[in-house]
Amino acid sequence: MVNLTKKLLEAKDWVKVRASIDAQQSFLTWQGSVYAFIPGEPKQHLFQIVGMSVARCIPRSEGGWDFTSRELTFYLDPETGEKLDTWKNPWTDEVLPVVHVANNPVQGLFKRPMPALVDEELTTYKFDLFSSYPNPLADDPKFAEYSPQPLYQASELFKLTVPTADLQNPD
Repeated sequence: MVNLTKKLLEAKDWVKVRASIDAQQSFLTWQGSVYAFIPGEPKQHLFQIVGMSVARCIPRSEGGWDFTSRELTFYLDPETGEKLDTWKNPWTDEVLPVVHVANNPVQGLFKRPMPALVDEELTTYKFDLFSSYPNPLADDPKFAEYSPQPLYQASELFKLTVPTADLQNPD
């Protein structure tokens, strides 16, 4: 039986999971699915995704780490796994260009303890990001057809799991 305990772990533990405590570059990959959920209709599996991040956590003299990362995500055909250049919208039958994601640098400060689920074998950090901010494409006529909404909204749901023994290692 798994005995999970929710704990607040030091920022250093999180940095060890997400990057490196000595400012070395780290490489993280992810994969998943993108679905559309329209009320009253069955779910639509639109894409598979694969992404990657190159990141560094740079120690600060006053404590904590400055985090900087560059992220890429590619949209893949849900059946073949091939990278998409175009996509057929299942509601309009339009064939549309696919714009893959190349995020501006993602930056932050890791200083505070982070919650994690811990047992003897594994530690899991779970965090959900719900972004909502003015859409920078909304006022650009070039993107009016594709992204006219004034507010950009998205969700990113993450779980990072590592052996608990690795976190207990002082290195």
